[in-house]
Amino acid sequence: MSRNAREAAANELARYQAVLASAEQYGARLVQAQSIRDQALVVLKEAFGHAARAAAEPLVAEAERVLAAFTQLVCAWKEQADGFLNAHPDVELLLAEQLAQEQAAREREAQAARLRRHEALIASVDAALEQRVFAEVRRGLAAFEREFPEDSASLLARQRRLIN
Repeated sequence: MSRNAREAAANELARYQAVLASAEQYGARLVQAQSIRDQALVVLKEAFGHAARAAAEPLVAEAERVLAAFTQLVCAWKEQADGFLNAHPDVELLLAEQLAQEQAAREREAQAARLRRHEALIASVDAALEQRVFAEVRRGLAAFEREFPEDSASLLARQRRLIN
């Protein structure tokens, strides 16, 4: 995208995110409305006597009306968000770009965590070898072999140290 198109898409993205935030807020309220309706149904089901049932029935009906209203609102906001994306394809491109960047960052973090785990296992096995705690060496080597089968050279070197 050109710089101007990117800036325009960024402004439109902010509008889209506001619409999406509204949809999510109504979605959260929908969940609450469902919970209240479910509680009202339990009260009605457990109501003892005609007077208790007569008091609970209008509460269930009102909870059902509120639930239906929130359901309609959530659908309307989602339709508005979908329509916004259809009308603004640059926003969709910008969203896809952001998602790709977020995914790449997650993958980099996972790789960094895997590298830290690799280094920690090697250090643990090496320390256990130096202290001649062979049960710990075997546990560490088993974990290393299970988690890092591609690094057979490091595994083999430490297995040889264990034998010698």
